[in-house]
Amino acid sequence: MVERPAMEFRDKAERYDFDRDAVLFSGQTTEGDVPLAVSGEALEDHFGATGQGQRARLAAFRAHRPEIEDIALRKYLARQRERDGAVLIRSEDVTRLK
Repeated sequence: MVERPAMEFRDKAERYDFDRDAVLFSGQTTEGDVPLAVSGEALEDHFGATGQGQRARLAAFRAHRPEIEDIALRKYLARQRERDGAVLIRSEDVTRLK
């Protein structure tokens, strides 16, 4: 029997949330979809987003998606979630979990 990973990233859709200055994406678990986000600050500080706004944030996210997904998975497994159940990657998380 093959063990399923704790989280999969089948849905490749992402979007920029202007109000939160974050790129939103999702992971799938046996419990359902998990909302995930990476802050604009983390994208600037660690993933090369130059300038603010949707285009720069999404480009940095797409260029580093596998690494960002790995950090999201580690936060999820460590049960480091927001009150609404989402996993938010902040700049300090990247430094700590990279």
